[in-house]
Amino acid sequence: MAGSSHEMQGAGIAIYSVIQSLVESQEALVEIGEKLEDMDLKRFFLTESLKRAEFRGELESVLNQEGVGALHQSHAVAGSVPAQSGPSESGPSESGQSESGPGEPGPTGRARPAFYRPEYHFVDGLRSRLRDAGADTLLATAEEGEDVAKEAYDHAMSAYLPEPVREILESQAVHIQESHDFVKAARERAA
Repeated sequence: MAGSSHEMQGAGIAIYSVIQSLVESQEALVEIGEKLEDMDLKRFFLTESLKRAEFRGELESVLNQEGVGALHQSHAVAGSVPAQSGPSESGPSESGQSESGPGEPGPTGRARPAFYRPEYHFVDGLRSRLRDAGADTLLATAEEGEDVAKEAYDHAMSAYLPEPVREILESQAVHIQESHDFVKAARERAA
């Protein structure tokens, strides 16, 4: 990957933020899809969940090809990128802030990533939030999650990115926007 060390680090952090949002949205889409009674919406959410896994795989593959894998390894050692993919098991405190700072172990013993922002941990508390929710609440929650995914892509697109990574992100961002628009329209119909 061409560029300065600072640019490479910024690109890596931005991309890993997108990957984290994909992991989180994949889980949220499954959780919401399983609760929806409308079979067309259920199918959409479960299919979209698989699409997020595919997007994650594409990004991880191109990052390894572009040499950012070494950046990931150095961040994992430093505690700024989670060693395992998936959502943090510790969520924000009542104030909305993380109880542990970047690189500090959370209650699970895993380090909180340096790029952590509370809104990226959308899935935290999702099960209790949606336990007895109706379709309108499920769809509103899904729209919130799509907003988070869009924000992660927008943030990443503002960073220095090598062309192969930028092309993948641009393509994925179009799909994320389409998914957001579909979920928003479904929510508006349900309201």
